[in-house]
Amino acid sequence: MFRYFYYWRSLSAAQTGTRAKPIWVVLVSAIALPLAFSLYLDNGGTLRPVRILNKTETHQRGNWSRAIHLQVESEPTTTDPATQLLLNCDAQTFDMVQIGQTVEVRRVDWGRIFKFARLTNRSTFSFFKELFPDHPQGPWREAVATVRQVQYGTFTEYHYDGNHSKLRWPYDVVELSFVPLGRTQPVGVVDAIESDSAPGLVEGGQVKILWTEAVPRAARVAGRRPAAPWATGFMRWAVLL
Repeated sequence: MFRYFYYWRSLSAAQTGTRAKPIWVVLVSAIALPLAFSLYLDNGGTLRPVRILNKTETHQRGNWSRAIHLQVESEPTTTDPATQLLLNCDAQTFDMVQIGQTVEVRRVDWGRIFKFARLTNRSTFSFFKELFPDHPQGPWREAVATVRQVQYGTFTEYHYDGNHSKLRWPYDVVELSFVPLGRTQPVGVVDAIESDSAPGLVEGGQVKILWTEAVPRAARVAGRRPAAPWATGFMRWAVLL
């Protein structure tokens, strides 16, 4: 592969009369520029009040991660019309704020079209921290949750580089809802569990869960084996090695 890349780079240089940029320059730029802008937003963004228009929580297809956002609108001024933005949000803030409430953001405007903002309680560090979430700390409690749906059917195959391998332990992605102790509104929970350890799960049914007060959305179905979708791929490579 590197040989073909070298030929392509030599051909590009011959056609343009210049030396092609090393690929690492492109990769470093793709990482450094967004990081630099994010740090600038942390330190150089203008503090602005915004009003919360809507709260959205969606579960990404094919896995058990979620995206939590606040749709907000800035107050119009004599020089700046009202602007709507979609902001990333952590679960604790998402549960605490209400539609119609005013919160503060850091905002950077590049002309009338490009406007970027971030809640003041978030930063560049927040993004990196969420890439490697901590395991929720106890104490753990028991509760009963309602099955919203067994999402996307059963996962039976592992896909990698155009190849398909049967999973040794097929799994389901289950969406649940429950009201944590001390709260009045339900929270959504997504868990991935081995199919044969959770027979009989149906939409609208009830199931026991374990949850922690620190992170209620990290609740897990009690007495079921957690899914390991990476297991087949890992074992495949282990055999090759």
